[in-house]
Amino acid sequence: MRLVVCLVFLASFALVCQGEAYRGGYTGPIPRPPPIGRPPFRPVCNACYRLSVSDARNCCIKFGSCCHLVKG
Repeated sequence: MRLVVCLVFLASFALVCQGEAYRGGYTGPIPRPPPIGRPPFRPVCNACYRLSVSDARNCCIKFGSCCHLVKG
């Protein structure tokens, strides 16, 4: 009998906790913020065809966005 009461209590407690989570707006893990000092995206570095060779080299060195294009 005690086991049944304990299981019912735990089940009701779990349901209450789930309801509080949904009501509080919690839907999953909190996303990680972008690193400090770096922009979240680099549209200039992503447009490789518009960059000069020196700008492409700077993007490669600073941000790791390397443009491997043959300039003609």
